[in-house]
Amino acid sequence: MSSILLVIPSDVIGSYSSPRDKIVITGEFDDWQHSDYVLQYDEKEGYKVMIPRLNGKEKALFKFLINDN
Repeated sequence: MSSILLVIPSDVIGSYSSPRDKIVITGEFDDWQHSDYVLQYDEKEGYKVMIPRLNGKEKALFKFLINDN
């Protein structure tokens, strides 16, 4: 299974959290487990994480959890 590098600019998430917060992405690609894909903060690029690509799908449902909420 191939992966996708997801990069989210700091100003998009910055109004909801800070670099000290734990931000996780979860969705169809991990059966909503919300534990494996923690975003890493990069001062230049924003928040980054590698997520698996869903074979045969163009779209996927997902959500972000900040500090497990």
